[in-house]
Amino acid sequence: YFFGEDFEKTDCPVMNISEDGKHLIISVYNYSKEKETSRIFLGQTDDKGENIVEIVKKESSLSYAYIHRDSVYLLTNRNAPNWKVKKAKIDDLEKGKLFFRTIINERKDKKESNYFIKKNLFEETLKNASSHLSIHDLNGRLIKKVNLPTKGTISDIGGEKESNTLFFVFSSYSFPITIFSFDVNKKKLTVFFQNNPPFD
Repeated sequence: YFFGEDFEKTDCPVMNISEDGKHLIISVYNYSKEKETSRIFLGQTDDKGENIVEIVKKESSLSYAYIHRDSVYLLTNRNAPNWKVKKAKIDDLEKGKLFFRTIINERKDKKESNYFIKKNLFEETLKNASSHLSIHDLNGRLIKKVNLPTKGTISDIGGEKESNTLFFVFSSYSFPITIFSFDVNKKKLTVFFQNNPPFD
């Protein structure tokens, strides 16, 4: 075995590699039980799996891990039904210091996803079935709330991690499906592509 001799048949492992190709995250989820569970492992891509560290022990909650620059970030609903964001340095985790500090607390609005561009943490939240997007620094401090054109839904957030631009799709009953770009330096939202439906 590479590792995982104690996995259950219903465990679902998912592997992601860091942007620089040096580290990997293996997340193991089990959705088959009354209480969903997750475990998370951190390793290096060049050590043949010899030094994989379990950084989140098996728990009856869900945690999603992201590597960005020198840290691992967790989006977790452990003791937080609307989710919170935690952070730990990769060097500390590899030394066995398995402490994640909370950088964005649980709030009334449910957290949907995180995305990282340079020194920016983009947080998507959901309130009254409508998406909201805010920008934080890498320690969770709020920088700006992005003004969206109307109430609607964000999807397909993406962009190169060390680029200057975040992209996402926005859709609404009252607004055509639009791909927006957000310039992280100018903090400016721009229409990248808009699907204008034909008139009857």
